[in-house]
Amino acid sequence: MPEWNTYYTNEEEDEEQEEGEQSAGDYKNTGRDSLVFLVDASKEMFIKGEDGQPSNFDMTMQVVRSVYTSKIISSHRDLVALVFYGTEQSKNPRNSFKHVYVYHDLDEPGAKRVQGRGRSAGE
Repeated sequence: MPEWNTYYTNEEEDEEQEEGEQSAGDYKNTGRDSLVFLVDASKEMFIKGEDGQPSNFDMTMQVVRSVYTSKIISSHRDLVALVFYGTEQSKNPRNSFKHVYVYHDLDEPGAKRVQGRGRSAGE
């Protein structure tokens, strides 16, 4: 996964830098937004509501899918990520956080992410 600053660094320098001078955080607005969904995947989230209502997890994932779909159409250059917490398994950089599962790394939205319906948190 590329570092976050690769998405936002200046592609063209307006001014030449002097030799030995380093660019320390010289960024410009590229017109991109980053959106990270942090979703609770604890057992309580999977309890179905009364009268057959979907679980809180199901409703949350419907919102995530809807936003992903709208980002593909309206702002395909924006970056999105999906992270679950409260999972039995852990999958994150260097597995430094227990019960945190990075399902989608920060990247541009795409059809494969929206279609990834069959996978559940912790897989």
